[in-house]
Amino acid sequence: MNKTACQYAIIRYMPFVETGEFANVGIIIFAPKTNFFSFKLLENRYARITGFFDDIDAKMFRAVTANLNEELIRISVLFSEKKYMAKNDRSYLIFDDIVRPKESIVRFSEKRVVLAEDPRVKLEELFEYYVERNFATKAYREIVLEKDLRKLLATAHLADQFGQAKIGDGEYEVPFPFVQTSNRKPVKVIKPLNLGQKESSKILEHGGKWEFRIKELSKRNVLPHKVLFTVEGPESRGPRKKAYEQVIEMLNAQGVIVKSYQEKDAIINFAAS
Repeated sequence: MNKTACQYAIIRYMPFVETGEFANVGIIIFAPKTNFFSFKLLENRYARITGFFDDIDAKMFRAVTANLNEELIRISVLFSEKKYMAKNDRSYLIFDDIVRPKESIVRFSEKRVVLAEDPRVKLEELFEYYVERNFATKAYREIVLEKDLRKLLATAHLADQFGQAKIGDGEYEVPFPFVQTSNRKPVKVIKPLNLGQKESSKILEHGGKWEFRIKELSKRNVLPHKVLFTVEGPESRGPRKKAYEQVIEMLNAQGVIVKSYQEKDAIINFAAS
């Protein structure tokens, strides 16, 4: 099958221009040869967006994306009017105008080019990659959670009290990203844990690995008395949620305090206690 050259751009949500931080929330795509234009926006799974921008509530984010959705639908209608679009390469001009730099909460990446057998399928693939981040392994996601936690501790002026360290007895050791020590001995541990894998079996396997590690350190009498896991899990009910809840019970049974990564006050209280 012949491939069609498509232009696309990533839709970015940037509520604070001052920091330059943004989150990918959608994709627009344009195939000049067939005058095809379409888009896809993040709809229901926005907890990580409001979690990252903790000063922004879900209501504001939904309002912004709803307005953008209406505007892109209006533009889609223009692209469907082939007689109108054929004059003076208006389709190119409109697409260029959409993605040009603007001082607004919603911005677009630079134009990119990709070959596609079916632009509709390619739109889904681009969305899954740049927005859903299907390339992100559980390890990568936990790096992101660690980064967010480090920022949270810094805002509470607690970051200097925690550092990366291995806990163990020389024969068996486990690395932790946030360890507080006293007289060179670990006294408090915080571990961000991703339990949002797409399969319930993967959630149980990853949680089980950490249950084993905690149990082994405890058996060797080297585990600090204060251990907190900040977790991210599935947003909807079903087998994945049940697996997530089972992991929480497993960790609790080992004496681990478990909090959602969004419970910022509880995390700060633990770190400061």
